Amino acid sequence: MRHSWVIKGFTMRMFKWDENFNPKFESSIAPVWIRFPQLPLFFYDDEALLDLANTIGKPLKIDPLNQNRVKLGEAGVYVELDVSKNPKDKIWIGFNKKGDNDKLITVEGFWQLVTYERCPIYCDQCKHLGHTQDKCKVRRQFQNVPITELTIFQNAELEDATSLKKTLICSTLGAPARLVHHQCGEVIRDVSQTGP
Repeated sequence: MRHSWVIKGFTMRMFKWDENFNPKFESSIAPVWIRFPQLPLFFYDDEALLDLANTIGKPLKIDPLNQNRVKLGEAGVYVELDVSKNPKDKIWIGFNKKGDNDKLITVEGFWQLVTYERCPIYCDQCKHLGHTQDKCKVRRQFQNVPITELTIFQNAELEDATSLKKTLICSTLGAPARLVHHQCGEVIRDVSQTGP
């Protein structure tokens, strides 16, 4: 689950730890309410709702109004969802029976709609919540530079090679190749005349 507080003007966020955690990026895992509109009543059993929700994300809790049979128009489950992936708008619920040789065969079923409440938007470009790639400021910075070739290498001939972990050679359309520092994009040395 994700929580945030503002303390003395600074935002503090807490979220589930991930082994791939990088403090520069936000996690794409967020808690989201999902709803199953017009779900048949016999699926309002806790186990059935958790099984349905498990096809979308990791179930965290069932809407108490559904558990108490107060709200029966749509079932709700709070799930951990990877918002960097396209959410499913429907799931197939099929009924099986034993056929020849005791194999299960689907005899009937239906598509169940799935809706999401306030599902956050995740940008795959800058790895932050709140906007799409189309609106990403990081993407717009490099949008006008068409890169045709990108090579990562270690260059021991540079005077400051020990301070550089990665350097890039970028060949762009109509622009000379440049040796560029990986993190800040600052030109270190123009290699268009001398070669890499």
